[in-house]
Amino acid sequence: MDAVRAEPPAALAWSAMEAVLNPETWFRRDRAPFTTFASEVLPAIAGVRPEGRVRIWSAGCAAGQEAYSLAMPALEDQTNVEIVATDLSQRALEKARTGIFTQFEVQRGLSARRLLNWFDQSEDMWEAKPRLRSAITFSRANLLDEPLRAAGST
Repeated sequence: MDAVRAEPPAALAWSAMEAVLNPETWFRRDRAPFTTFASEVLPAIAGVRPEGRVRIWSAGCAAGQEAYSLAMPALEDQTNVEIVATDLSQRALEKARTGIFTQFEVQRGLSARRLLNWFDQSEDMWEAKPRLRSAITFSRANLLDEPLRAAGST
């Protein structure tokens, strides 16, 4: 009877959680906020920050497309940017860290100009250039944890 009441092994619990998390994301998802971010918000924040340094938190970053979408205009404008991107899914974070996306993934939201400026093609995959990847730190965080210390979690 005790075996039935026992807590499931942690690996099983995490596997179940990974299975139900929503991995849906794409580049420049909801174009209007990303356009406003690039043209108004980012310049305003950079203008009042010491040395123009801007730190951005991308919570629930999934496979990283939204974090990469925030980094591109910042780097294009020579903004000193650091993006901390967090998610609960270890599988999504592993993909995000590689910066490698399929043709289908990059065509969802990236202009041809941005694609060619920020990604290198390797057969049918596209890999984020090192400068883009280095602007983002991916880490695991549960938004329900108290206190949330996303920048240092693994």
